[in-house]
Amino acid sequence: MRAAWRAADIRAGEKQLIAALNESTLMQRAAAGLARRCASLLADEVTLLGALARRESRGAHQRRDFPETKAELAVNFRTRLDPGGQLMVAGEPVPPIPPELQPWADASEDLSVASRLLE
Repeated sequence: MRAAWRAADIRAGEKQLIAALNESTLMQRAAAGLARRCASLLADEVTLLGALARRESRGAHQRRDFPETKAELAVNFRTRLDPGGQLMVAGEPVPPIPPELQPWADASEDLSVASRLLE
C-alpha cells in the first residue's frame, strides 16, 4: 500500500511509478490465487458435508458404514450459509420427473455397482 501512495505523489519519477505498478500487479495476482484456493477449499468442505449427511449408499455415493439405500434419504442435499456464516446442510424433496422425460426414465435399466470401483 505504501508503494501506491508514493506513486500518487506528484514528484514520483518513472522508475518509482513502474515499481509501484509492478508491486500492485503482484498483489492482485496473489489475491486472485488466494481467492481460487479458498473457493476450492470451500467446495471441498461442501462436498464432504453432503457426503456426511447422506448416511446411506446411493448411486455413485457408496459408504462402507452405510451400505444400504434408505427411502427416507431420497432427497437432494443443499448446503447454504446460515445467518452466522456457518455452512448448513438440509435435505429437500427431489422434484418429480418432468412428463416429457418420464418415458426415458421408465425405460432405463438398473445397473449393479457390486464389485465395481466408483469414483
